[in-house]
Amino acid sequence: MRLPLTTAVDVRRELARLYRGMKAAQIQTADGTKLAYVLNILRQTIEASDIEQRIATLEQAAEAAKGKGEPQW
Repeated sequence: MRLPLTTAVDVRRELARLYRGMKAAQIQTADGTKLAYVLNILRQTIEASDIEQRIATLEQAAEAAKGKGEPQW
């Protein structure tokens, strides 16, 4: 089964599936470790991208508020 890996939750689910496969000896430990490493990098990339998007949204809101004379926080 292929799962989309577009969110940190998706990656967490895939890591859990991978763990269960390793525990049941369906996936060799060496292979599972390599896959887990790649999944962790993917998770970090997704989280960084999410943070960048949130910062951009906050910056846009701050600029809009600045133009309306609203107090800055």
